[in-house]
Amino acid sequence: MISCVWSLLKVVLIVFAAAFATLVGLRAWVSQRGPPLEPWHTFVPHELRARAIDAADWPEYIDAENRIFESVRDEVTRWLPARDRIPLNRYFEGSPIYPGHFRQDWTGPSSSSQMASRLARSCSSTGLPTLLTDCGTSRKSTACTASLRSG
Repeated sequence: MISCVWSLLKVVLIVFAAAFATLVGLRAWVSQRGPPLEPWHTFVPHELRARAIDAADWPEYIDAENRIFESVRDEVTRWLPARDRIPLNRYFEGSPIYPGHFRQDWTGPSSSSQMASRLARSCSSTGLPTLLTDCGTSRKSTACTASLRSG
């Protein structure tokens, strides 16, 4: 009796494994049938590695972030084909949703320095550590982050 149940269990597991493999294969095939990837899907900017981030101070980190955003503008935004220059594409400079058109452009060089000065002001005005690294590692850093978000 136990050998009969064991044999049935093996058959059921083999059927489920085959069905799963078929579904994964089918999904992979369907994913390849779609349109080709757009430039913003394929461009990979050079980012700092974890060790470099750990070794960097705030200005170095901000400079690296600004280089990333500039490389996206150079490699994606400026090379968009005509068919992608539409109002709903956030990488198109003529689009109303292009980050550079917002009151606060979180992808631009000024946003990082604005955020840093805001963080320093909010930390010093609340009596929390004024050094950015101290503020980020302090037990009270939640207050710094909250005041940063609230404006």
